[in-house]
Amino acid sequence: MIPIADGQRLRHVPIVTVFLIVCITVIFLWQQRLNSFASEQLILAFGLNPAHLFGYRAPSSHIGYVPVAATLLTHVFIHSGWIHLLGNGLFFWVFGPAVENAIGPVRYSGLFLVSAAASGIVQASMMVEQSQIHMVGASGAISGLIGAYLMLYPKGRLIVLVPVYILVFKRYRWPSAVFIGIWFILQLGAVFLGGAEYSSVAFLAHITGFVVGVVLAPILCRKDFRLFDRSR
Repeated sequence: MIPIADGQRLRHVPIVTVFLIVCITVIFLWQQRLNSFASEQLILAFGLNPAHLFGYRAPSSHIGYVPVAATLLTHVFIHSGWIHLLGNGLFFWVFGPAVENAIGPVRYSGLFLVSAAASGIVQASMMVEQSQIHMVGASGAISGLIGAYLMLYPKGRLIVLVPVYILVFKRYRWPSAVFIGIWFILQLGAVFLGGAEYSSVAFLAHITGFVVGVVLAPILCRKDFRLFDRSR
C-alpha cells in the first residue's frame, strides 16, 4: 500500500518541507555523480555509525573529521539508492505539509530534527557491534511526522494505492488512522518477530520517530489549532 496524497487544505506554503526535500534530492543527485570511492567516503563521513556514536571506534574518512554528534542529523540527508530516496520523499510529501501547517515552520523543523536524532540514537544502540554499518536516510525523521499527523488529523483521509495484482494497483481513500495503524503494526512486527537487526531497513528508528511525533505533536501545535478536531 502506497500513500500518494492527503486531503488537508493548506493555509500556507510548506516551505520547510519543500526546502528539505529539495536539499535531500540535490545531495543525492550530486552523490550519483561521484565515483564509487568518493560516494563511499561521503557515507563514511556523514552517515551514522553506531560504534562511533557510542565510543567503541574512532571515526575516519578521507573527507575529514565530522563530529560524531553531528551525524545524528547529517545521516538524514544521504540516501543509499533511488528506491530509498523516492520512498522517503513520497512519505515526506504526503505527511509533511499538513503537519508543518499545524505547528508552524520553526517547530516543524525542530520536530524533524529531534525525531531524526532520537531515532538514530535508539537504532544505533541496537547495532553497536556492527561497526561496519553506517545508517543513512530520513525515514526516522519522517516517521516522526507520521506520528504527529496521526495526532493532528485523526479523522483525516489519505489517498492510497493498494496492490490487487502484479504491478496493478487500485486507488482508495482510507482514514489516516487505518493506514498509519497498519504501517505501525508492520514496523512492530519486523522488530518483535525477529530479523530486524539483519535488515537494511531501520524499523526501530521508524518506531522511535513515530513515538516522538505522537508525544510532541500536542505540545507543538499552534494555539489556534483545535487538537483532536473530529472534522479533520
